[in-house]
Amino acid sequence: MKNRLTKNPVIISAIIMLAITFTGCSSSKNIATGSTWEVAKTTSLSELTIADGALIKTPEGYSLTMTVNSVKKPLIAGSYKGDIVITVTK
Repeated sequence: MKNRLTKNPVIISAIIMLAITFTGCSSSKNIATGSTWEVAKTTSLSELTIADGALIKTPEGYSLTMTVNSVKKPLIAGSYKGDIVITVTK
């Protein structure tokens, strides 16, 4: 059975596609009080917690925008769940 699975490119491709599809689907980020998270590239999350006193920043010359379920939100302390996208722009 093992040889049949490893020799069948359709099965191997399906396994790889499923692994890629579900990788990062449950990504979360927790930014603790007093800590800083520098976001260098656009990032997608399913959960984000920003504690009071936590800082989110970008490299100099860039700005951040956060959307949750396609709705623009301010990057302030709180807990967010859903389709979270933090976009980095120049």
